[in-house]
Amino acid sequence: MDVRVLFWLPFFIAGASIFGVAVYAWFRRSIAGAILLIPLCLCSSWWSVFEGLLYFGLDAETNLLITKLQYVGMVWVAPLTLLFVMNLFAKRTWNRPRYYLPLFLASAAVLVLAWTNDLHGLIWPSYWTIETRPFPMLGLTHGPLFWVSILYYYLCLGAATIILVHQAVTAAPVFRVQARVILAGLSVTWLGNAVYISGLSPIPNLDPGPLAFVITTGIMSWGFFRHQLLDVAPVAMTEVFNSLDDAVLVLDLKGRVIDINPAAEAVVGRRRDGLVGLTTQEAFQDQPWLRQIFDDKDLKNVELCLVSANAPQTYDLRISVLTDRRGQALGRLLVWRDITARKQLELELQRLATIDSLTGAFNRTSFMERASAELTRSRRYNKALSLLMLDLDQFKKINDTFGHQAGDRALQAFGAVIRADLRQSDFFGRLGGEEFAVLLCETDRAAAVRAAERLRLAVAGLVLTTDRGPLKFTVSIGLTNLTEGDTELNPLLSRADQALYRAKAAGRNRVMADGTE
Repeated sequence: MDVRVLFWLPFFIAGASIFGVAVYAWFRRSIAGAILLIPLCLCSSWWSVFEGLLYFGLDAETNLLITKLQYVGMVWVAPLTLLFVMNLFAKRTWNRPRYYLPLFLASAAVLVLAWTNDLHGLIWPSYWTIETRPFPMLGLTHGPLFWVSILYYYLCLGAATIILVHQAVTAAPVFRVQARVILAGLSVTWLGNAVYISGLSPIPNLDPGPLAFVITTGIMSWGFFRHQLLDVAPVAMTEVFNSLDDAVLVLDLKGRVIDINPAAEAVVGRRRDGLVGLTTQEAFQDQPWLRQIFDDKDLKNVELCLVSANAPQTYDLRISVLTDRRGQALGRLLVWRDITARKQLELELQRLATIDSLTGAFNRTSFMERASAELTRSRRYNKALSLLMLDLDQFKKINDTFGHQAGDRALQAFGAVIRADLRQSDFFGRLGGEEFAVLLCETDRAAAVRAAERLRLAVAGLVLTTDRGPLKFTVSIGLTNLTEGDTELNPLLSRADQALYRAKAAGRNRVMADGTE
């Protein structure tokens, strides 16, 4: 057997193998980032096959042509490696098409210089045949631009290595494994190129670099398919984590802050750099509400209302235990969701369900519920309680004379006057139309009469300006108070209504009390 086969066959086998990976990757090109792995495999395959051709023992001119053809694939492998690593691990701000162009322009320039070397000799000033056993090799003198291209090559690999080392040290465990797989592959490339550049190759001018890069590309591909690198790409995960509207904080089992996204930074008012690595007791000394949450290991969900510089914010805090595949606890995940808008909507819906929108009084259902509860409380603690029934005098005439819009304004003004005069403990309700009720808590009959008279005078003093002239109106009020026999609200309503009827019959705009004492 021709001994040369032992030299060129490994390069051919490696080239064919990595070409097969490119074909396989083509059928999975829909995966984000796979499109970069395909040209990387093809260029590595090209480089390896043409390196193998150099060990056929051909003449110097033919080997120089093979070397130039080799550059067609070789000049792209380093920038493609860097882009592949950036796609996986670098920040999105670095991973943009406008950053690709300088890399490809530099590689294209090296390729052009290699193919036009006969005109300038800046890559190889001279070449010759080295008569070695078992076959002759091509000898080259390296010009200044050759070393510039080598520098460019190593800058690309160096940048990729720095990104991988950073990821291998700082990333989450699953991402550290991925980074270390590719880093191991790149170390083979560094070693192979170091052997060639240093002249330590066992055969003069034998370049193990292509074989090393094929191994590197193979390891990358293995990581791609075996560890599903692009299915759980750290960059994507990081971007998702950082772009979440929900605030997220990750703690380990010792209560140390592992990570925090920008939304959580805004909630706690602290930057990530000043929190990661600290225990919650250290990180949130001046925020006892947070320390209390962290200390309660059984707490799962809680609703928080935090007052910021702008306005109170309401958050739904959910706490989950982080576990590995074996179910072992790794730490805790805290997620704050801003539910301020939802709470405001709930409060508004609650208000609309209980408050009359025109007058600001409780609607009939809500008033009856609250008044009944207050009656029960007053009976239990033997407290005085009075009830007023109010009715706007000749309200139909107001609508007929001034129009319904003016009538609504009259109701609004009436509601505002009543609410302004009442205490916080009193209840004001609209029972229907222009009929209203006021429950005066802990108020005896004499005090209720004074309060009713004050309300009557306040309403009588209202004057509204309309396009049909000034609008004035009055109110009639019937009054009763809680007696020993009253166990429900209806008897009080009936007595106050009868008193109101007498006030109307007596000429309106007056207060009448029922006959009970």
